[in-house]
Amino acid sequence: MALCVNVGCSAAVSPRLIEDARTTARIRTALVNDPQLGLRGIEVLVRAGVAHLTGSVASTEEAQRLVSLVRAIPGVLSVQSDVQVSGTPAPASPPPGPRQGVRSEEPEGPSDPRLLAVGAAASWTIPFVKSLNTGVSGGPLLRFGSGTGLSPAIDFNWFAVDLFAGGDQTTRLARMSIKPVMGGVGYTWGGERLSFDLSVVAGYSFNRLETDDLAAGKVLALRVDSSFAWRPGINIWYDATTHFAINVFAGYVITRPTVAFFEDGQIVKRDQRADTLLVSTGLAYKLF
Repeated sequence: MALCVNVGCSAAVSPRLIEDARTTARIRTALVNDPQLGLRGIEVLVRAGVAHLTGSVASTEEAQRLVSLVRAIPGVLSVQSDVQVSGTPAPASPPPGPRQGVRSEEPEGPSDPRLLAVGAAASWTIPFVKSLNTGVSGGPLLRFGSGTGLSPAIDFNWFAVDLFAGGDQTTRLARMSIKPVMGGVGYTWGGERLSFDLSVVAGYSFNRLETDDLAAGKVLALRVDSSFAWRPGINIWYDATTHFAINVFAGYVITRPTVAFFEDGQIVKRDQRADTLLVSTGLAYKLF
């Protein structure tokens, strides 16, 4: 009897058992707070810091999410998961209402599966010909797809530059807007929040010219034609929240629009090299 009492007392005050109990409580609280895993009825048993999980989930993604969530709990040394993937879809009924001490808001962060984001970006342009001038412009921002590996790429990369009569940039002829709509392919690397991708896109550029009123005297820019454009570039994305992403971009747009000039009483057309380095930053809202 004395032996049993001693054993029982030793177990009751064992720091390891106390810590395992606390760790179990932390895990169960985290599961209850999760809007998907909280509906699954996962059984948790912690022994010597090892979390044993049993039950069923609806998909492999949920099983991986469960292990990642439990592994991040303080006190968990390792995870042994015997959870089965049943393939049963999530219940259509809403989860139970908020209880005391339980958070019910939508979790922020990288596990969000949204694939389409739209927004706007400000661009700094650096042309590589003397007849064009550096400028700042704005344009739309679009992100399609997520995760890593190959994916389709859609880009606009709109910009505007000043067109001058010569290399000295003293006589401004017009403001030339280059508005390409391009598609191609990209390859993405990254983690849950931060990722970057290399892409090559090409398409048709819808150009426009805003001319000055006879500012150049003998030379006047009349119009600009649309042109083919292509662009290699790199994007860096940071998923700040569930709905918003920050983008930093650098790329080199190559296009040759034809510009019509009025010179010495006649109309002359010339192919204008408009190759431009673009550096931009923008904010996008993830739709779905």
